[in-house]
Amino acid sequence: MLEKGEAIVVTNVGGQAMTEHLKAISQRIEQGHHGVIIMDQAAWHKVAQIPDNLSIIYLPAYSPELNPIENVWHYLKSHYISNRIFFNLEDIINACCHAWNLFCEKGELIKTVAGCKYAIIN
Repeated sequence: MLEKGEAIVVTNVGGQAMTEHLKAISQRIEQGHHGVIIMDQAAWHKVAQIPDNLSIIYLPAYSPELNPIENVWHYLKSHYISNRIFFNLEDIINACCHAWNLFCEKGELIKTVAGCKYAIIN
């Protein structure tokens, strides 16, 4: 099981990667509770095996403006990853992990980048 703050790093996406991601989320849900995940309709999202304690709500097709994670990816790429030379896959993975860890340490930045008027958590 993933501990708080840990993440899964994959070098390709697909049903298996998404299944592992959902399994990791599922394991963090307290016994007797149910989780709901909102995600886009990427083909590899729809072929994943969904644990019994999770439900998926899919966003309308072609609506990146409704998906706050798109802003996170843009921020990470523009601030940490773009305009660099990577010599091998390990360099890319390390840069991505470093960027993600720096981002996760900045709670107010996360609220700013991923925040949207329609999804306010008090």
